Amino acid sequence: MRVTASSHPATFECLEAVSHDMGASAGHASYVVADSWVGKLAIVEDALAGLNREDRETLAIGDAGEARVIHQRSPGLKVAYDLLCAFFNDWND
Repeated sequence: MRVTASSHPATFECLEAVSHDMGASAGHASYVVADSWVGKLAIVEDALAGLNREDRETLAIGDAGEARVIHQRSPGLKVAYDLLCAFFNDWND
């Protein structure tokens, strides 16, 4: 499934940050999410949308300890963090 700025804005913002951080640049029109994560996208989007921009960036590309403080706030944020880590690792989860 493709995630776009229109379909999943908060998730897309985080995927852009991860892509840029890992050297794959940003500015993509969409990102393909592995099939194993498609069923969790609504949970991820809801959780990420509840964060401010700074916390989304920290969760996506921040220090692991700082990200942990954020993702420990809710099960949905933990799912979001796990998805972002899987994306960073090219879906090898």
